[in-house]
Amino acid sequence: MPGYMKSVVPEPEKPVFKLIDEFNNTYFKNWKKTELIYYSNAIAGEVGELCNLVKKEYGGGTNLNMTVDKLHEHMLDEIADIYIYLIMISKKLGVGHSQETFDDVIRHKLAIIKDRMEKKSFKTKLLPELEKERTSTKPNSQP
Repeated sequence: MPGYMKSVVPEPEKPVFKLIDEFNNTYFKNWKKTELIYYSNAIAGEVGELCNLVKKEYGGGTNLNMTVDKLHEHMLDEIADIYIYLIMISKKLGVGHSQETFDDVIRHKLAIIKDRMEKKSFKTKLLPELEKERTSTKPNSQP
């Protein structure tokens, strides 16, 4: 955990999903009725802010007088915002009622990606051999 956060972590024993629910129920009473488009736009904005900070780390943009450590602190804050909106979107879709349910969705997606990667690996190993075979059987263009 970054040093700047150690004194402000609320209720570390409570699951994040529950903390987000309690926070939103207290401060944003109608959050469950908010349209999904709001959350998708909000998450896009947070991703944009994260990308802007990454750009600054690599010398782009203005206001470059921030240290790398400070930039990383801000990046972590944006990542937290993104994660909160991801949880809220998953809750809105009916799959984010607990960390375990959210984790199951992630595990399922990772299994799909793994399957794709293994098939891609097979193709990338096989295709050069097929191409080599195909080109070696081309009719000779010499007279």
